[in-house]
Amino acid sequence: MRRLSGPRWAALLALIVLAGCEFGPKGPGVINGTIISPFDLGAVVLEVEGTGVRGFVGNGDTQAYGSVVPGVGGRHRVVLVSRSGSSIQFGIEVEDLRAETPIAIVVFAAGADNIPKLLAGTLVELEH
Repeated sequence: MRRLSGPRWAALLALIVLAGCEFGPKGPGVINGTIISPFDLGAVVLEVEGTGVRGFVGNGDTQAYGSVVPGVGGRHRVVLVSRSGSSIQFGIEVEDLRAETPIAIVVFAAGADNIPKLLAGTLVELEH
């Protein structure tokens, strides 16, 4: 049986140490989201579920209004409004960016003309 030489031993030790490290930002931050839809939307209502959610922000010309759902831990309702009917972009403020990404689904959508739209094909894309 061969023994590991100095450089090989150091390389093995470095790999073990790096395997235990977590990469990426740590601590509070914002997870950016975009609403993907075949329609020009003026507003959507999201249900966001996850731990450590602190609030919501609108990006670009999107305005965001969020509230905790009473009696259901970790669940929020968020209204996102875009006056221009262009891309709806927003942020989820979280306590720790390394925590599990919240789950967000669209529960209502209206076009820029304020007429309700079918939800088929309307999705939430989160960048974490």
